[in-house]
Amino acid sequence: RSVVDDRRAVPLEENCPPIVYNRVTKLLADPDDANTVWVGVEIDGLWRSRDLGESWERLSEGLSSQDLHDFAVVPGSPRTLLASTNNDLNLSNDEGKTWQPQNVRASFPNAYCRGLLPKADDPYTLFLGNGNGPPGTVGSLQVSRDGGQSWQMANLPQTPNSTIWMFATHPALPNLIFAASVNGYVYRSEDGGASWVKCSHEFGELRSLALVV
Repeated sequence: RSVVDDRRAVPLEENCPPIVYNRVTKLLADPDDANTVWVGVEIDGLWRSRDLGESWERLSEGLSSQDLHDFAVVPGSPRTLLASTNNDLNLSNDEGKTWQPQNVRASFPNAYCRGLLPKADDPYTLFLGNGNGPPGTVGSLQVSRDGGQSWQMANLPQTPNSTIWMFATHPALPNLIFAASVNGYVYRSEDGGASWVKCSHEFGELRSLALVV
């Protein structure tokens, strides 16, 4: 059953100014429960199904914004959930029942948060795309080595020309990571994010990135 096609199962918000239509921005199979699926919606927060999509519940209390961009699960007891939005990074320690905005504006160059990637072989290492808007004119790449509790800005060889929008990696090559700005800059790391190079080719616009091995 599709989260998009079946409005009886998911009564999504129907108004999404200025892009007119709301849209699913994240689909994530829960890493610890094969029956659980998480869905982020722009602009309608975070939804969860515990029965493979037969029914859904909205888990958005306390989110800094319902404009949800990306989502990640960090293992632990309790687990940590992270959700990026248009104005902050949000954290939950109660499986999404309540959220705490992290006030990234105090430590990041900008508040707009987009792509969120756990390292394939180390879910406590996360990469977060940041910038000054969609698409924005400048971006940054934030890295956490402690499950999202603290962040440091990556030293990129050239300042991104827009928000860092997306990432790509593969479990077979966990130290090979790509990060891209929406306006076409692509960065590559071969050491798990410790250092980065900018790829020479520049695209006009990028909306998705995948690494196939």
